[in-house]
Amino acid sequence: MSKNLFGEEQSEKEVQDLIRSALAPYAKVWNVTTGVFKVKEGPVTRWIRTFPKGTPDLMGFRYSDGKMFFIEVKNSKGRLSEEQKEFMKWAGGHPILCGVAKSVEDAFNILEIPLWG
Repeated sequence: MSKNLFGEEQSEKEVQDLIRSALAPYAKVWNVTTGVFKVKEGPVTRWIRTFPKGTPDLMGFRYSDGKMFFIEVKNSKGRLSEEQKEFMKWAGGHPILCGVAKSVEDAFNILEIPLWG
């Protein structure tokens, strides 16, 4: 489901960009960065810890009701890591929307937004 107009496989980044653009009228969407980064500010070096491993690629809330969501974006060959599976299991026990999207249509389904009318 993640092929471009020329039938070429899309990267997860390309699918992510399409999803963010398509959801923009319906939801506030943030790109999630995981891991630890070194930041040098003049003579000072700092380490910044972001979200933990397994946190989905996109997070945000629906404008209609403020409901929070997480979307893990995969291309057609992508598979969930153990950390991602654990996050999905955890999310299933809470009143949030969470799922794996390989297309814009998948993302709309996760957010329970009708595609037509």
